[in-house]
Amino acid sequence: MPYDHTQANLNTLCKRYAEASKRTVFFVGAGGSSEVGIPTWGRLAEKLFQQIDEVTPASAMDGKLLAVFHEFEASLNSGDYWKLFELAEKHWHQVYEDFLAAEFSDEVLENCDIPRSYIKMWKMRNVGQIATLNIDGLLRRAYDSAFGTSGAKIFEFPGTSVIDSKSYVARNFPVLLHLHGVYTSRSTWVMNKSERDRLFNSFDRGDYRAFVRNIFENYNIVFVGVNIMDGAISPIIEEISNAKLLQDHYWITPEISPDAYKWAQSVGVRVINYSPETGEKGKKVHTPVICSILDDIEAYQSHDEKVVLPQRERPNFTSLPKSADLLQQIALCPLDAARSLDGLFEAIGQDHGFDGKQMSGLIREFEVPLELCSILGSTEPYNSIGSATITAKVSASNSSNVWLALQDDGKTACAVKALSGQALKDDIERSSFRRGVESLYLLNRENRKVAPTYLFHTNVPMAVAMEFVEGASLADHMTSAKKLVQESWLEVCLGIGKSLLACHKSEGGVLHRDLKPQNIIFEGAYEGCEAVDLQEANVRFINFDMSWHKLSAGNTKSISADDIGYYAPEQRNLANADSPRTAKTDVYMFGMTILFILSGISPPDGGAQRENWQPYISSKVKARLQEQLISERVSRLILKMTSVDPDARPDLRSVLTELEMISSALSENWIAVDPDFFVEKIMCGLGYDYEWDEGAIAGRIKTPRLIELSLSYVPKGQLLVLSFMRQRDDGADRKNFGGKLGKLVGQVNQTLKGQGWQTEEGGGHHSRSIEARVPIRELVSNPDKSIDDMRRIISSLMATIG
Repeated sequence: MPYDHTQANLNTLCKRYAEASKRTVFFVGAGGSSEVGIPTWGRLAEKLFQQIDEVTPASAMDGKLLAVFHEFEASLNSGDYWKLFELAEKHWHQVYEDFLAAEFSDEVLENCDIPRSYIKMWKMRNVGQIATLNIDGLLRRAYDSAFGTSGAKIFEFPGTSVIDSKSYVARNFPVLLHLHGVYTSRSTWVMNKSERDRLFNSFDRGDYRAFVRNIFENYNIVFVGVNIMDGAISPIIEEISNAKLLQDHYWITPEISPDAYKWAQSVGVRVINYSPETGEKGKKVHTPVICSILDDIEAYQSHDEKVVLPQRERPNFTSLPKSADLLQQIALCPLDAARSLDGLFEAIGQDHGFDGKQMSGLIREFEVPLELCSILGSTEPYNSIGSATITAKVSASNSSNVWLALQDDGKTACAVKALSGQALKDDIERSSFRRGVESLYLLNRENRKVAPTYLFHTNVPMAVAMEFVEGASLADHMTSAKKLVQESWLEVCLGIGKSLLACHKSEGGVLHRDLKPQNIIFEGAYEGCEAVDLQEANVRFINFDMSWHKLSAGNTKSISADDIGYYAPEQRNLANADSPRTAKTDVYMFGMTILFILSGISPPDGGAQRENWQPYISSKVKARLQEQLISERVSRLILKMTSVDPDARPDLRSVLTELEMISSALSENWIAVDPDFFVEKIMCGLGYDYEWDEGAIAGRIKTPRLIELSLSYVPKGQLLVLSFMRQRDDGADRKNFGGKLGKLVGQVNQTLKGQGWQTEEGGGHHSRSIEARVPIRELVSNPDKSIDDMRRIISSLMATIG
């Protein structure tokens, strides 16, 4: 077996990948490329030395050059390749350039095989970004091979410009970071010491260092084909290591040595170890094993071990009491009987599991005493539970009740949620309730309060005491002041999303899975509050019975009715045990909550599975948001969030980034907004219906006429591209149409040139079509004028001819 399928770190990575509470980003070194014939850095250094040694005449070796050559050779022997390449460029410049041009020629790199592992990484459902130290461009070819012409447009950034990628990474666009440059752009290469220093100096800028920290704090980083122990191979690796950012990330590496393992333990990186296969002539082959590991990650379904709550007191007796004796004790002192059953419940749970067969047997045998001891109320003796005294009922459902209580100081209010005696007998209800208690307990440790603070729990009655959170729910606010909430919709949605992300990022990795208006509390903001109080309130969640956390096990409570619009399709099973742990469930419910805030009505029966779901969303959003760009963006965001397929939904971080971009667009701060927003803003200002293709980052005007007109954004060069082609309409003048169109195209091209655009020139189709481009920064500097100019140009191109 080339690797241990059960190794703990692989299991942890599989879980985190499947849960999708953090997106996975691969950091790729030269290992995969070397197996298709691309030389590693060390091998490249050896070949460069051989080349220079062969072409340098002995007669040219004067004392000075000979000394440099000895230094050059010493750099090779010591492995100081930065210095070796620096000396080569300085003293054998033409040989150096010719050597690199031959090694990284288009002919070589466009015709070599693409590593299978590269293609497999791009195809993984929760991977959208890859960083690489390789300049060979094979990861870009792998992307094209994986998705062909149907793939979304990919954004590529060299190492010195990676901070420009931050929002695109956050919004989950396909992004490829060429940290050491790419062969097609010689100016971006990081090969020698001066180029290395240029990249290293980037870290002196606070924004560059903040970008690197942001990536490592918010994403699961998986290193493949790179020796991260050797910081000398890249200033980026060195910076990451020095900044102690490797903690809790992953390193897939072969046959790790004792020293490397000790180093990995010291920096906290999680090692996934494997043994390469042996190929022809005894050569070690890594790709098949890495692909197998990636397959394991992709196919994993998350099921886990148990969490341990604070232990309850166990009973002193060695044998089970009789049910009749407990009934007599209940008649005399129900609190003592409840304590006895509570201890018995705890003992069996600790020894055999709280959801095991023995527990089910206990509940069957003591069904009546358990049901009697589960009775709570505001009068004695039923008002006492743990260290709290119940004062009033807050709410009730079929399975549980929520009570207001006072803590043992007699002054501090708390809430007590208790499972009914009837629901206690249901295995799924019982395990789901306990899982909710576990989630509260795990969230206790977080700095940001996103749930009521756990105080204590009891087994009999099965209950949890928690902080009473002051404030009104989203449902209450929408009932009493819908207009106020809708006017603050963006701040409200961002507040909900940020608290939800805090749950997902918490130590317990808690997923709420019951995110609806009644369960969203705006702390300190009651009905009738000012808008600013609602906008600035900390959002906290209640009712975690349907939650899931990183240590969950067993079935989870699900809904059984298809007519409840907030819930995701995967939740609509009686026993939701098939991989319920995915953050995309919360994304679905968050999408439905945004729709509720904007529309003022609950999502319809069936949710996203109903017919005409897209036009339904569009109509509700447009009725509330008058600005076309904003309504279009929000409608598409909700549509993606409520996809029936969980894998088709965006991750929560990209949702929040999209909302932040929408906030900047609302304030027309176009400098702070990604260019694709401004391109669509122009489309909105043209006065025509259009279709927007997010993958192509392009808008196309919708018209029944024989006109193809689109505006698109090209990441390379940050260009806006205008494409136009027109054919004769049925009613046009057959004889004069071509000439008039050619004249119009010529006039428009001249106008565009005068405004700083580059246009394609020539005869043939160029005389009757337009392909023009301009740096988008030139338009953003004066947005109103740019939109007006484009409106006039497009109007002339769309006008009747003949």
